[in-house]
Parts: sequence; C-alpha cells; structure tokens
Amino acid sequence: MPLPIEADRIRLRRFTLDDVPNVLRLSSDPSVHDAADELGSNETEAAAYIDKQNALADFEPGALFDLAIALRDNDELIGMTTLVLGDGTAEVGYALHSNFRGNGYVTEAARALVDHAFTQLHVTLVHAEIEPDNRPSRAVIERLAFTEVTGTIPTRSPTAVAYSITAEAWTTLTESP
Repeated sequence: MPLPIEADRIRLRRFTLDDVPNVLRLSSDPSVHDAADELGSNETEAAAYIDKQNALADFEPGALFDLAIALRDNDELIGMTTLVLGDGTAEVGYALHSNFRGNGYVTEAARALVDHAFTQLHVTLVHAEIEPDNRPSRAVIERLAFTEVTGTIPTRSPTAVAYSITAEAWTTLTESP
C-alpha cells in the first residue's frame, strides 16, 4: 500500500516544504522537541529536515523514517510518527503537539502505522521504547496490546521501557470481533 496511509480521522503522509511552519510549531512544543529535536528550530533547519526525510525511500531499512500525522479534513499537520525498519522487525514512535492530545489521534496514527508494518512491510515484530515516566505514551502503546518486555529488546536509553507485539498477536487482535 503506497503512501499516504489513511485512517478514520488522520492520514500519515510525507512531509512537504509547505509543512515548515507546522513543523516549527510542533518542534516548539517542549515535549515534542525533547523527543524529536531533529525537526529543527528555525525555517532553514525545518526545511533541511524535510528534505532529508524526502530523500529516503518509503520505509527505507535502517533509516529513521518519519511521517506527518495530518488531520484528514484539512490536512493540518498535528504530529509525527516514526518507523525504523529492521531485519524482520520495526520500531515505532510518535509525537503529537500538545494542543491535539487527548483526542485519540496518536493512538489512531500508531495503530495505522503498526498495521502497515505487519500487513504491507511483512515484519514479524514491532517494538517501541518509552521512558517510564511518559505515562500517556505508554498508555497508547498498551491500548494497542503491546506488552512490556524485559531484556529481549535492546533500548537506546538505559531507563527506557521496551514494548513489543508480534504479527501473530496483531492478527488475532485485529481479526477479533
């Protein structure tokens, strides 16, 4: 399935240079900036970030591949999601501007991206790493039936909590009534 990835209220799409003002708005949100400082803090850096992302092939293996989370009704950029494709696995991440939190958008975006990873990219495992004090992010991943794993998935941060879900578990979950 080619990009964009459509969901009920949002779409996951490539960033465009028209997104520079909204990338800066997203980056200026302190909690987003802490998690995604690669977005840049001025127009030149934001444009360079977008150019770098657009130079990547769709879901290029090993690359930090980011997609814009945009509202379907007006295409407003409200966040970003990340997928790092490995050898049969993928790591998922996300960040949403604080003005849009609490509406289920990031859960919808993460669900769509995880489903894409399993059904279109044919990975066997998707994992995430989240800092223990980030309860909202942990709640999102837990709503998607990821389970906390210890010692089986290396994390970049020594304090991060690792979560994963297998393709088999995802299929069972998504096929259940």
